[in-house]
Amino acid sequence: MRGSAGPLDAAGLADLVRRTAVAGDDVRIVMADADRYEPVFAELAGLLGRDVLVGRAAGVTDSLKEVSAHPEVATRGPAEWRVVQPPGMATALPGWYDTSGPVIRPRAGLVTVPLPGGLMLAGRADFVARRATAATLFSGHPGLTTIGAPIRAGGFVLGDYGGGHEVADGCRLAAALAALPLYGTEVRMWITWPSEPGEQERLDRNFRQFAEISGATVWAPELDTTIEVLESCHDLAVVARHGGLAGWTAYVPSGSARPGFTGDADGRLSPAAEPLLTQTAGVAAIGVESVRRRAAGYRYEQVKARPGLFRMDLTVLPDGRWAVPYAGFGPYPLGPRELQRRLCAAGWQGETLMLLAGHPQDGGFRRYGERLTARLRADVWVLPPDADFTVVDGEPCAVDRRGQPVEWERLATGAVESGWRSRNGLLSPAVPASGSPAPAVLAGIEPTPGLVTTLPALRRAGASVRRLSRRVLPTPAEAPTPVEVAAPEVKSVEVAVREPKPAPAPAPAPDATPPDDPPGGPSPVLTTTRNRVRHGLYWLADRPRVNSEPVDLYVICEGDPVRAADEGVRTPHLFAVGLLHPPASGTLRSDESLLRVRVAPGGAVDLSSIDVYVPPSVQLLLDCPGEFYLLPAGLLDRARPLDGWRVNPAGGYAACDPFGGGRSLMLRITGAPHGVQGLPVDVLLWPSSAAETAYVLLPVTWMSPDGAVALLAAKPRPRAGHRLLELRVPRRQAVNVSEAARQLVGLPAVRSAAADLVARRIKLVLPACEHERVEVRQVLAPGRFGWQEVPGEGGGVLSAYLSGDRR
Repeated sequence: MRGSAGPLDAAGLADLVRRTAVAGDDVRIVMADADRYEPVFAELAGLLGRDVLVGRAAGVTDSLKEVSAHPEVATRGPAEWRVVQPPGMATALPGWYDTSGPVIRPRAGLVTVPLPGGLMLAGRADFVARRATAATLFSGHPGLTTIGAPIRAGGFVLGDYGGGHEVADGCRLAAALAALPLYGTEVRMWITWPSEPGEQERLDRNFRQFAEISGATVWAPELDTTIEVLESCHDLAVVARHGGLAGWTAYVPSGSARPGFTGDADGRLSPAAEPLLTQTAGVAAIGVESVRRRAAGYRYEQVKARPGLFRMDLTVLPDGRWAVPYAGFGPYPLGPRELQRRLCAAGWQGETLMLLAGHPQDGGFRRYGERLTARLRADVWVLPPDADFTVVDGEPCAVDRRGQPVEWERLATGAVESGWRSRNGLLSPAVPASGSPAPAVLAGIEPTPGLVTTLPALRRAGASVRRLSRRVLPTPAEAPTPVEVAAPEVKSVEVAVREPKPAPAPAPAPDATPPDDPPGGPSPVLTTTRNRVRHGLYWLADRPRVNSEPVDLYVICEGDPVRAADEGVRTPHLFAVGLLHPPASGTLRSDESLLRVRVAPGGAVDLSSIDVYVPPSVQLLLDCPGEFYLLPAGLLDRARPLDGWRVNPAGGYAACDPFGGGRSLMLRITGAPHGVQGLPVDVLLWPSSAAETAYVLLPVTWMSPDGAVALLAAKPRPRAGHRLLELRVPRRQAVNVSEAARQLVGLPAVRSAAADLVARRIKLVLPACEHERVEVRQVLAPGRFGWQEVPGEGGGVLSAYLSGDRR
């Protein structure tokens, strides 16, 4: 392609279009041999953020023919116009023009983009972006209509294909959507609330008006929230702006029945009915349709329970999403928190998960399963494609269509090590070289991710009697070995469980130091702060309930207490946990000790101050016995270490010398489950709402000792001897270092790696555990006109390139 001064690349064409075309318009190009320049057209579409319409013209050689003056221009041949969409926003949805024939024809009427069970309203300026967003939503329940609408000044923006638009109220929106059968149905609005209070009130009135005029129950996200598409189920979820969960508000018209949907644990709208979940002795959760239940019912009954395994059978939709049926509604996709909630209700306590559902070869079953179960941090085993299970001696055996054994497959869910192995179609415990059962097999496994070391110790230290329904599991000594024996039956019973007392300490040696008793004190008087305090935790109230008098608390720390006082308590969180009374020494691990701190008034926060959203790690605290308080990072200037207590080999504790000076308690950030050392678990993840494009230079410019790599949000300048990988990063897979550094400003008691990363100009970091989930779209090399695509390369996952397998 040549212009007046020489060849034109994509950047030159983009500059030409910007200087001569109207902003937002599509670009139409007619030329011979158009197929040769497809990569250039794709890059042009990406630079402009709009569609490029390409037609092949006979008799036109190596030049451009301007066709923008008239919309009805036909190609000179049988080929139709080809629409090249921006690579980062490419979809299978139609464009602004009708290109179904050799003539480009303008559309007329209201601008809409089709949604599964609904439509997305759009205008000329945001058409491409809203079309890309619409493509991320998959089909939901047929009884729920989805309408996406841009909001301006508290009204709904209605665009027309002539280029105009209007801001409509609820009555006008109902009239514009008259072709949709909305009366008596339920509608969820995919919108973003305005920030001005006056516009919020106007939009609230418009929702009520739209519900009354249309006769539909209208669901809108709660005020001051945003809507995201969950990648685990491709469904809409309401999320608070600070990252916590939120819900939906129903606008019910007069005389309508009770809504058939309700908010669930993921912030989605789910059927109000209970899911149809049953269980047998060996299959703890069965959520399948009646046809599958009848076909596999006999096999369910033949399966025997096995310690350390939690077997389940769920519905797999044709697109690969995991679902459960609801009474009167049919199967509905599961979200990650809703799955965890249902599993816990069925008795799951962190055991290895075993899914008995079959799935086709070409579905997204594994991709959705890995995203759905990632928050469980549990080992998950599934059948291979096109396989089913039979029962051999009470154990599910994976078989292919011919009935031959095949091996179970393990999902990449973030679990570090599996305690099970598949052999001849059967799962059996893996036995390390020492001969002891693998940790994941033991009944005492702690299932929840990202916990401070305090939490398991709190569970071990409790001595209160609690009433609960739980699965009765054998002790570690009773865990099965690979020898084929009959497994004990697992039952769900209502029992009164008393936490086991610590094993008696061995008799002390004659010269052993007698144990000391750490002092305990009374509960402090609590009060609510008069003013807002900067504690550094978004999920705590701005005016929390705190101690009104000094109180001594015990913090469980890793390693030597003197080192913890000097360098900081190791934790992935922006808080420590202070216990009013020291736990029994036998409940601590050999590498744990106690740090006694004196907390001045206003430094210890009562758990009743937790706001709407409760992080998973703190949720476990609510279930632990004992009296304890949160010590937020922003209030640690009021906590002063007094002394340390090591575990005495003879039993009890051995006191350290009192600490001198007026130093405050410090936190050293480490061990966060996102995999980036030195950054807290409550850090903002990127991208926030949908998959984004990022880049990595090879050789990599920065890689941490644990394998995390720095990402670039935009293409850098070409570098000789380097290659550039263009990546598709799924939602919330990378750590936003810039936001983490801003989050830690004003928290001097936190020692983290954020400042060092920012000094290196690193803004995004991808943990090593996420390399398998990031797709390499293309490989670029330095060329005459910047970065150029390397033919025949690209595809696969990032880990293959970093390991050198694809270089």
